[in-house]
Amino acid sequence: MKRFVLIILVSLCFPVAVSGKTIVTTENLLGDWVLEEDGLLLTDHDVLWDEEGEYRADYYDPKIRTEIRRQIIVSNREDLKNGISRLYEETGADVPGFTATGFMPLPDGCFFLYGEIHTGHMPYKTQDRYVFAYLACFKNGFKLWDMIVDHDHYGSFSDACRTENGIALIGQRDNPDQGKNVIVYEFDSEGRIIYEKEFFGSGDDHGLRIFYEKGAFHIIGVTMSDDGPFRGSGSRDIFVGHLNRDKSATLHVLSSPDRDELWDGIYSGGEFYMLAEFDAGGERRQQLLYLDQKKNLRTFDLGAFGRNSDFKISERSGEIVLAFRKGSEEVRALVFGKDLRLLKEKKFRFSEIRAYGLLSGYDCFLAFVLGQSGNERLLITDLESFLLEEKISGLKEVVGIFQEEDGKILFCLAREDFLVCRFQNFRLLENLRETENTIILETEMRYNGKALAKAREGDGIPENAFGKHLVLHRFTSEDFVFYLADEHYYRARINVRNGEVYDIGVRLFFNGEGYLNNKKIEPGTSVEEPGHYLLEIRSGEERYALVFEVSELSETESGSVAWEEISAGALKMKPAERNSGTSELALQEDQPKNNQLFPALLIGSLTGAALGLVIPKIRRGKNA
Repeated sequence: MKRFVLIILVSLCFPVAVSGKTIVTTENLLGDWVLEEDGLLLTDHDVLWDEEGEYRADYYDPKIRTEIRRQIIVSNREDLKNGISRLYEETGADVPGFTATGFMPLPDGCFFLYGEIHTGHMPYKTQDRYVFAYLACFKNGFKLWDMIVDHDHYGSFSDACRTENGIALIGQRDNPDQGKNVIVYEFDSEGRIIYEKEFFGSGDDHGLRIFYEKGAFHIIGVTMSDDGPFRGSGSRDIFVGHLNRDKSATLHVLSSPDRDELWDGIYSGGEFYMLAEFDAGGERRQQLLYLDQKKNLRTFDLGAFGRNSDFKISERSGEIVLAFRKGSEEVRALVFGKDLRLLKEKKFRFSEIRAYGLLSGYDCFLAFVLGQSGNERLLITDLESFLLEEKISGLKEVVGIFQEEDGKILFCLAREDFLVCRFQNFRLLENLRETENTIILETEMRYNGKALAKAREGDGIPENAFGKHLVLHRFTSEDFVFYLADEHYYRARINVRNGEVYDIGVRLFFNGEGYLNNKKIEPGTSVEEPGHYLLEIRSGEERYALVFEVSELSETESGSVAWEEISAGALKMKPAERNSGTSELALQEDQPKNNQLFPALLIGSLTGAALGLVIPKIRRGKNA
């Protein structure tokens, strides 16, 4: 069966309604019981639980009098570790004359498109484009409202972020007498203006990025003014700023004598990270900048990577991810620690790269637009592997990528219109954990990099377990339910050792099912007859065996001896007092074998190494 490195699940034309979650599991783990569902009648299915494949289960819902079909995927752990990916088309939008610079969804299902629009209206002549700052709100494919923020001045929006009220945007507005001014707006989902701020300088000033944290706006841009709030700028300089709800603001200009360019930036916890280019004596230098809360500046020189373009920067779990293009066939991603230490470099080479987008949330994803007209494709990767490829005719660019707190990822793609898609990537992770008596292979399922909640379904682990046992868990997302098992391996624990000689009456304690000379025995059984013995413990296909000898080693002594309490895993027994001739037992554990995930078991060896975990102390009589 083909590997599930990449699966795009397409709904087939069945004569039933497709509904409910897709069940994904591994071989020999589930049975037909999992198909039972309250309120639905199972009418037919073709699932082979012990064989990999894609299956279906058909139901009839008597309440709504319709048929329902569910999909079942029986896979294997290696394929699930490579991942399952799928792409859904959610909705679309069409705005003539509009050029989008960004996309921002809201939790209620609305989404915003922002940028600039050409309407044909020209209130005055300009050397720049005749476009206006524009914002539109959509839901379920319908435009709820749209807005040009100023019909009398040209402008555009560059970036947006969520607030508790709705959406905040930053951009620039043209003023014929003054140059371009930085503008900041906040709107609610009804289109009402909640907040408005304009920064006036005598030159051209541009707002590039905006962030909202702890009730304040944090902005990044460039200025060519040396007056107003930008005092201190000498030419074209980068600035950062903090803007409060009362409209008070503090701006900090990174002044340098030459022309500076700002490609991208982020704000996190009072610190700014920016991608910039500086003109130093006619030589252009590209750098990653770090500005701490005290406005101390540190830099990482990107000169070793040559000349680059189309920079993007994002944050992922305390790491900074930087991406840039090198021509039309390569994109590089660099991962930095917050101290600007380079941690990782990844190269992506594809023919005919037209555009790309970067998302760093719970994980890092890149979306590439590839191909020429009529053969456009969307390709999605993470920093490790290729995830999905989908042909989308007329695809031009990735307008924006956004990830919700629950892991949901939305893409906005530009064609002649705009297409909003939902992306899903599921990936199995394994973690090996070891306790004193157990090796546990734990299972975790990630949804777009976020761990899905893990619910225990049950297990058949006996009280005094030995060998390999499975614990079934359920992981649920919006469209999938995964049934996967943790693997628990319980080491053999026996209180006698291979090749040793013990006194008559020695009691045997062990985990699992015990067999003495192929006869089943219970823990605590005493051996009363001299001879050679084969002790074997079993659990399913697991076997562990050793041989020992019982002989009369002591003479009868008067009085009685109290036995110590013996613990063997979950089993605890305290034998009754008995007369002399008793072997005194003490627990002692060997080191585990680590040459394989689950150690091979020694079966029936007469000369094997001493593998028992408990060594008895033997008390001999005076004349023994």
